[in-house]
Amino acid sequence: MFTPVSNRPALVDEVRDRLVEAMADGRLPPGTPLRQEVLAADLGVSRQPVAQALTVLRELGLAVDLGRRGLQVAPLDVQGVRDIFDLRGALDALAARTLAERIEAGARTEADLDAARMTPPGPGAGFHLALIRLAGNAQATAAAERLWPHVRRALAAAGTAPAGAQEGHEDILAAIASGKARKAEKAARAHAEAAMARVCAAL
Repeated sequence: MFTPVSNRPALVDEVRDRLVEAMADGRLPPGTPLRQEVLAADLGVSRQPVAQALTVLRELGLAVDLGRRGLQVAPLDVQGVRDIFDLRGALDALAARTLAERIEAGARTEADLDAARMTPPGPGAGFHLALIRLAGNAQATAAAERLWPHVRRALAAAGTAPAGAQEGHEDILAAIASGKARKAEKAARAHAEAAMARVCAAL
């Protein structure tokens, strides 16, 4: 399932990142047991970095403790998905509103949005994190980076394709470029709500 991990000082971080990616792309779907010995063998490492990485995943809410049965990938339910996408919508809306206000004030230009515009559509965080980082709120960026593995695994669990993602991104960018903060905020929230509806319907 995994490509072996090299033995470097940041081994625990690399193991964690591999496991997060597997949860996000559906290779470790919700409810999957997280057995240290199996994961260590798949990743080509000892059990110690796996155990440490699993502790981090539990703290992030991506894994849950089953007592004597060990850990499993955290389950997903409709309310949990709504919570995830409500927060996503709030973060996206904050960034869109902030950027639109700055464009209206002349502190940003539409050219500043090119990095976000060039990110491909899909379940990754590229477009959304680009906007949030561009808005310059460090706390919002940190929250979004923590949230996106949850968003991605919800999309993977629901088996939803990013239909309409690019169009939704363009709507957000156009609203930001217009310098109209409320319009930009509304477009960002609508995009997140549409994704939430698709995931909840699939679940």
